Amino acid sequence: EEIRIHLQILTDGTLDFRIVTFLFALCSHVDIRVVTSPHTHTNSQSPLIISPFSRLQQCGFTSGCCEFLSSVLSADHSRLIQLELGMNKLLDSGVHLLCERLKHPNCKLEKLGLQSCGLTSECCEALSLVLSTEHSHLTELWLSSNNLEDSGVHWLCEGLRNPNCKLKKLKLWSSGLTSRCCDTLALALSVEHSRLNELRLGKNNLDNMGVFLLCEGLKSSHCKLQTLRLVSCGLTSGCCAALSSGLSVEHSSLTELEVGDNKLEDLGVSLLCQGLKNPNCKLKKLWIRACGLTSGCCEALSLVLSSKHSSLVEVDLSNNNLEDSGVHQLCEGLRNPNCKLETLWSCGLTSGCCEVLSLALSAEHSRLTELDLRKNILKDLGVQSLCKGLRSPNCKLEKLSHPGLHGGHQNKAWKLIPVGARGHPQGVPG
Repeated sequence: EEIRIHLQILTDGTLDFRIVTFLFALCSHVDIRVVTSPHTHTNSQSPLIISPFSRLQQCGFTSGCCEFLSSVLSADHSRLIQLELGMNKLLDSGVHLLCERLKHPNCKLEKLGLQSCGLTSECCEALSLVLSTEHSHLTELWLSSNNLEDSGVHWLCEGLRNPNCKLKKLKLWSSGLTSRCCDTLALALSVEHSRLNELRLGKNNLDNMGVFLLCEGLKSSHCKLQTLRLVSCGLTSGCCAALSSGLSVEHSSLTELEVGDNKLEDLGVSLLCQGLKNPNCKLKKLWIRACGLTSGCCEALSLVLSSKHSSLVEVDLSNNNLEDSGVHQLCEGLRNPNCKLETLWSCGLTSGCCEVLSLALSAEHSRLTELDLRKNILKDLGVQSLCKGLRSPNCKLEKLSHPGLHGGHQNKAWKLIPVGARGHPQGVPG
C-alpha cells in the first residue's frame, strides 16, 4: 500500500537531498518512489509516494547529493530498481560518485535516468565500467541532452561490448554526436552477446555517413535491435538504400523505425519501400513525419501495404503534403486484404479524399483502429463522407483525431467522437 508523506520544501522548488536520502534509508525495506513538482514554491508542500521507483527530476540537486544517494544504492537491503535524476546539475563529478556504488554487488538498479544533468564525455568511462561489472543489473540508461560527444560514446561502447553488459535501452537524444561515433556503435550492435534492443539517437548530426555505418551493425546476425530512432539527424534520401538493406537481411529484428524531420523526400521513401516489401522485413511501425513528402511516394507505400508479408501496423505521415491524390493511392493499399495497418497519420488533405477513406474504412478486412486527420481542411462535406464509412459494420475504427475548427466554424459532424466499439460511433449524423 502506498504511503504518502508531505515534506516542507526548504528552498524554492528544491528538496533537501539529505532528507530524501534519509527517507530512502528509512524505507529501504520497501520499494520507493519519490515524485516532486518542479514548480513548487517556498513554504509549499510536495508529496512523496513510496513505491518501486524513484523519480527526482528537476529537484535542484547538485553533485553533492550523489554521495548520499549512492550510499543507499549499495545498502544491504536496497531494493531500488529505477532512479530518475534528470534535469539536476549533477555534473560529471556526481555521476562518478554514483558509479562507485552502482558497481557494488548489493545494487539492484535496472533503470537510470541522467538526462540534462550537465554531463560530458568525462563521466562515460565510469559508466562504461558499471556496464562491464559482472553483477550490474542496468538494462536502461537515459543520457539525452548531455554534451557527451563522440568521445563519450566511444567509452560507453567499451562497456556495451563487454559480455557482462545487460543494457537493453540506450537514449542519446541531443548528445552532440556525429557520424564519427557510429562505427563504434555498429560494433557494439554486432557483438555476439549484445542485448541492446532500443537505440535513440535523434537530434544528433549523424548525416548519411553515420547511418551507413550503423547499418553495418544492423546487418549483423548478432544484432538484437528492435527500435531505432533517428529523428532530425540531418539525413537525406542518400541513406535510404542502406536502411532498406538493413531491413531486408534474413535475421533483421527491427520492428520500429523513426526517421522523421529529415529530408528524405519521395525518393528516399521509395527506396525504403523496397526493403519494406522484402519477406525478411519485420518492421511494424514507421514514422516519417515532416520528411518533405508528396503524393509521389504514396504508390510505393500502397504497394507495401498490399504485400502479403508486410508487417506494418502503424505509419506516421503527418506534416507532409500528400494531398488528396496521395491518399487516393494509399487507400488502394488500405483496401487490400493483405493490409494489416491499424494506425495512420496523414495531412495536407481536403474533402476530396474522404470518399475513398470512407470506402477503406468500410472494407470487410479493414483493421484500421486509429486515424489522425488533424491539420487537414476536410469541412462538413468531407466529414459527412467519412461518416458513411464509420457507420459501416465492417469499420474497426476506435480512435479518430479531428481537425477541430476551420474557416471560422466547427464541423458539427465531429461530435461523433468518441468512436464506440466495433466501428459504431456515438452520435453519427443520420
